[in-house]
Amino acid sequence: MRRTGNLFQKATNLSATFVFLFLLSGCYQPKKDFYRFNGENALEMRAPSGQIKLFFEAFPQKGILFSINYKGRNILEPSRLGLINVQNRPFLAQPEIEKVIGRSYREQQAGEAADAHNYNELAIYLRSKEVPDRRMKLLVRLYGNNVMAFRYEVLSGLSENIDIKGELTEFILPKGRQNNFYSGQLGDNPIQPDTHIDFPVWFSSRNAWVRISDIEKVPTASLRKTGDFTLDVISETGTVINFFPFPFPWREITIADSKETIMNTEIPFSLK
Repeated sequence: MRRTGNLFQKATNLSATFVFLFLLSGCYQPKKDFYRFNGENALEMRAPSGQIKLFFEAFPQKGILFSINYKGRNILEPSRLGLINVQNRPFLAQPEIEKVIGRSYREQQAGEAADAHNYNELAIYLRSKEVPDRRMKLLVRLYGNNVMAFRYEVLSGLSENIDIKGELTEFILPKGRQNNFYSGQLGDNPIQPDTHIDFPVWFSSRNAWVRISDIEKVPTASLRKTGDFTLDVISETGTVINFFPFPFPWREITIADSKETIMNTEIPFSLK
């Protein structure tokens, strides 16, 4: 009887293990159906909701660019991404895509609570065609509640210490449209051109509202409105990187039809 009980207990434990592995594989698994290549160095990615599409390109001459489409409307025109060194040159000269890894995370529940955690993720590995040892990863997440987030990770370099002066990140709005910029937690302070501002920054364009935030307890950068259509990220101090991979802060972009919806949108815990 004791032996039978032990066998039953082992079978029960084994079944529980299989159930756990099945659930785990259903939550977090590789996926390829939410992105596609539009050329050797061009990608298209969509959010679980299908309302946001991200377009990514790496050009040897133009550099790294991204744009965002919301409900069929361009919210951000092709804008720069990347890092700059102390010589005011891009960290990745002549960038090209080395490889891409896509995966999805799904909560085992339905509704708005799950939307705040469900996301599609792309890890885009980039290298310099000019200096192949210089490598960087761009980690991009599109959540089900219309939150987009990205961050840089420096993977390697030619020397033990790499001097990064700041970011090349910019956000370019559609030209020829009425674009209004605001700052503050509630997005109620109008912004004039050539103004240095802290995160978060809000703007309205093409019947949509957008909030750009820096997910850091102590902000490491701010923004500057350099014209009627452009925002640039300004790093407060340079960074000397002496360990790899070196992660930079998450940049969070939330898009909705109204400011009130954005205010009520939960920032995913996985970004905090």
